[in-house]
Amino acid sequence: MINYIRCEAIMNLAGIVEVIPHLAERAYSVLKGLLLNKPYYNEDVKYAAAVSLINIINVRSFDKV
Repeated sequence: MINYIRCEAIMNLAGIVEVIPHLAERAYSVLKGLLLNKPYYNEDVKYAAAVSLINIINVRSFDKV
């Protein structure tokens, strides 16, 4: 259950960044840390972090166009 909650929270980061763009750098930093520095998270959490990171990059790319 805890991993499900973590996954849901992580997946919602992209939506938060879409609404509050100045949080993009912080969200990027958190997700990067999850992927690189936290080996104790399971694959579902890491997958959610990767998907959310991709979504944040896409949101930020459209803001710059």
